[in-house]
Amino acid sequence: MKKYLFSLLLLLATYTVKAEYRSLSTFGADTLRYLEYNFVENNPYNGKTVGDFINKYELPVNGAIFIRAAKEGKTDDLLGLSVMYLYLGETWDATQKYYVMDIYFIPPYEDVYTIKRKYGNYEGLDRLKMFKDYIIDRIEVVIMNNRK
Repeated sequence: MKKYLFSLLLLLATYTVKAEYRSLSTFGADTLRYLEYNFVENNPYNGKTVGDFINKYELPVNGAIFIRAAKEGKTDDLLGLSVMYLYLGETWDATQKYYVMDIYFIPPYEDVYTIKRKYGNYEGLDRLKMFKDYIIDRIEVVIMNNRK
């Protein structure tokens, strides 16, 4: 009976322990797996701040674009940021593969035009840092221009 209970507890512990962060070098050339494992699977950043994300994220931030939603009769609300990482280099062309991580914030949302006035001149990592205290709702990874 003790052996059975020990096995059951070990099995439960396996499923309840969250995966540890793994560095980019652990994944070799598989950048997509690095992003999915560390930032998407099991929603590890839900409820954490954008600053927590920045402290772990090891890739260059080539762009940070506002995600917004137009609501009928209202101005746009800022839902989050799309963080772009170019896969093959620093300059973009129409056929190049790149990753976009959509970071959605927990409401209340702010008016995107007010945000643009405050942070519109910032780019890349500097723009991302402006939102370091925002709470993350979820992160999604999208592969763009995967034609090669």
